[in-house]
Amino acid sequence: MLELVSKQGYETSTVSDVITLIGMSRKTFYEHFEDRRGCFMWVAETVGSQWLAQAEEAVQATPEGESRSLALMNALFERAIDQPGALRAVMLEPAVVRPGGPELRERSIRNWSALFARTLCDDDPAAAQLSPELAAAIFGGLVRVLQVLLPAGVKPRAPRRRQLMDLVPQLISWAGAYVDHPPPARPLPSHQTGAPSPLLFGGRAPGSLALSSRSNARRGLPRGENPISRSFVVHSQRERILDAVANLAAAKGYADLTIPEVVQEAAVSVQAFYEHFSGKEDAFLVAYEVGHRRALVAFEQAFDSQQDWPNAIHAGLQALFGFFAAEPAFAHCALVDAPSASERAAALLLQGIANYVPMFAEGFEEADAEHPPPAISAQAVVAALHELCFAHVAKERARELADLVPEGAFIALAPFIGGEAAAEIIGAAGEPTSNGNSHRAPAAKKRNGRSR
Repeated sequence: MLELVSKQGYETSTVSDVITLIGMSRKTFYEHFEDRRGCFMWVAETVGSQWLAQAEEAVQATPEGESRSLALMNALFERAIDQPGALRAVMLEPAVVRPGGPELRERSIRNWSALFARTLCDDDPAAAQLSPELAAAIFGGLVRVLQVLLPAGVKPRAPRRRQLMDLVPQLISWAGAYVDHPPPARPLPSHQTGAPSPLLFGGRAPGSLALSSRSNARRGLPRGENPISRSFVVHSQRERILDAVANLAAAKGYADLTIPEVVQEAAVSVQAFYEHFSGKEDAFLVAYEVGHRRALVAFEQAFDSQQDWPNAIHAGLQALFGFFAAEPAFAHCALVDAPSASERAAALLLQGIANYVPMFAEGFEEADAEHPPPAISAQAVVAALHELCFAHVAKERARELADLVPEGAFIALAPFIGGEAAAEIIGAAGEPTSNGNSHRAPAAKKRNGRSR
């Protein structure tokens, strides 16, 4: 199961695949496990517990005066390099296993991140305490960086192993930026204060292009003779299909998504579905790409509206988190389902995430030239922001993402301009003025034009 999930993801791994791979009879399999889910959950929890215990032993065995956080991350990297498939199965895939998978994954990340945060404070007694959410985002970002750099199921040779292990001190240095200064306090959620969540409007990505058929009977266009053009009919069908794919995949998972359900939800014929898409994977990939492009445009437009990089990042994250909050079905498909849906979907997601890195990498120009952040910082920041969003979406809390902009901005800014300056900018950006707008954040370097 571990080998299968590492190569093709949980969603497409079957009991038949497992018994064929290990030469076991179906009867024997079901004598040990109730179903595929039971097998995977046992493997993920067992291996995860072993890894954590080994890491705790490495921390306890650290000699006085040496870095305990370095010992912890070295232990994690060594286990992941020795068992490259296990990293995906233990720390990423459980999020798509229902029921119980998201909870298992959250417990695992929280246990690891609590240990990691404690070792950072052990290394520096003056370090600021990290909230559980911030610690989980930072540690999850470390895991995602490692996962991207470690090909699934392929144990790297010695030179590549050394390159990966050499990244550990860089990542520890990156994470240390978050304990130099206390992060800004999270404001009360908008639903508790009565204030409207910012940018909560839909209709821009699959999942909200049309009203749900459950609340609006059928969404199909009127049949028979009518003045509607054929072009509009084709456009409407395609949007409704993408909408149905996003909503159903988010509700039940990509593996359980069927074309009959899609055509019923979209109020189109099977023939019409295949006039637009070659199959469910094709439709899912298009739904992801449409939503991703619109999310990226929302971020870029907000980013380009500002004169300096810190405010540009803050504005971009407001737009992006607001987009996800307004598009919970797409957010679930993109952040939770895509990595396991298929190899093509996982590759598209990695490519989509990489599109954000150059804008965060502009932070190197803001950093102290004498003490520059490690080269991995921009990639690690984007990975940590991914984890922050992922954790909420996996728990069906996508609509709360708009309230997480301060934490997201602190994650993005602190490695480049320092925690104190980041907290000041975030506080100024969110402080209301007498006219109901926000104060402008402290002045920073003006940004140069950038090419895409």
